[in-house]
Amino acid sequence: MYEPIRHRSVHSTTRPQHAAPAPHHNSENGGAALTAVRPQDAAASDRAERRRDPLGRQLLGHLAALRTATLRLAEASPDAAEREELTAASRALAAREAQIAEELAPDDTPANAPAAGRPASPLPANRQLLHARAADLAARVLMVAAARRDTATAVLACARLDAHRASALG
Repeated sequence: MYEPIRHRSVHSTTRPQHAAPAPHHNSENGGAALTAVRPQDAAASDRAERRRDPLGRQLLGHLAALRTATLRLAEASPDAAEREELTAASRALAAREAQIAEELAPDDTPANAPAAGRPASPLPANRQLLHARAADLAARVLMVAAARRDTATAVLACARLDAHRASALG
């Protein structure tokens, strides 16, 4: 009826053998403060975490796909005002993409290095289908940006989502 307990309790009073050593008193402060045996550099750890951010890489891929779809729509647009708006939007997407790439880039790799992964799916030729595809991509960007708590990218994605949905429907 009930599943057996498979893991040790987190409230256990005994420490497993492979756990980190207990903190010790710092004799420089007269034993008043506790310090860890192996202190870690928080800034270095933070930089390493940013480099390995899987959501950041995913966000870069979705932003690149959305930018490509937006540029393709701008090229295919017969209206000069719409073409200018789509070109400006693609520039904003490219700028945000560059900012995120700069955050994620390791120190020894240029920020504009090509990302590894599967090739992008082909974009449809029909303008309404292309707007629908761009709206789907903007929704993906919004979801990943929300998961990363990236407000600037989420706002940009919302604007693109609204614009592409309106164009796809009308």
